[in-house]
Amino acid sequence: MSTFRPELSFLAYSRGEPAGQVLCHEYEAPADSGEGRDLHVALVGTLRAYRKRGIASALLVRAMAKGRASGFATASLGVDADSLTGAVGVYEQVGFAVEHSWITQEKPLPS
Repeated sequence: MSTFRPELSFLAYSRGEPAGQVLCHEYEAPADSGEGRDLHVALVGTLRAYRKRGIASALLVRAMAKGRASGFATASLGVDADSLTGAVGVYEQVGFAVEHSWITQEKPLPS
């Protein structure tokens, strides 16, 4: 179960208009796992007009720094590896590494 953490979620503005956002949740590891708390980045977004300016990276770095200061042991997120926005590169640039990957297959069933 996750809990929204507004104090670890941020908006970026440009000239008074929203330009990007990062929304974070908390996942508590089982007490006997020794893993500690995970800051899960549930949503990262930058409006198209503001992409390629480092906004997402800055928001992620800020969220992770605040998360560390708040006692989080790890940060995680999920991403479509084929994203046309270059999201994987942004996440790797701020220190994330691919841990798991999977393929989802779908087939429409006829009526």
